[in-house]
Amino acid sequence: RKDCVSKAGAVGLMQILPSTAHDMASRLDMEIEDEDLFDEEINIKIGTFYLSYLLDIFDNNLTNALSAYNWGMNNVKDWIESGNHDNGTINNIPVEETRNYLKKFSTSYFVYKKIYKLS
Repeated sequence: RKDCVSKAGAVGLMQILPSTAHDMASRLDMEIEDEDLFDEEINIKIGTFYLSYLLDIFDNNLTNALSAYNWGMNNVKDWIESGNHDNGTINNIPVEETRNYLKKFSTSYFVYKKIYKLS
């Protein structure tokens, strides 16, 4: 839902925290107000840019990038540096919400690949 706000304050379709959205908007040379995040086009543009940014940060490791999208980039960096990281799988992620987020993503990704006949 475009008007959804999470318990943590993440907004809109892509569930972006306003602070993250403002950071990404500045990288896109965009000026936004918090209420702009309820606009689907703006929200998706910033959210997809943020995911691309995280993929760059985490060397295209989708599990790490998605974990960072859900759990926070610094949390994932700290987790990797702690040595508890198991190279892109979810078994050792210490946050149940993030593990569940990744499981839902994996299921949806598999379904969409089948629907659109992607390899």
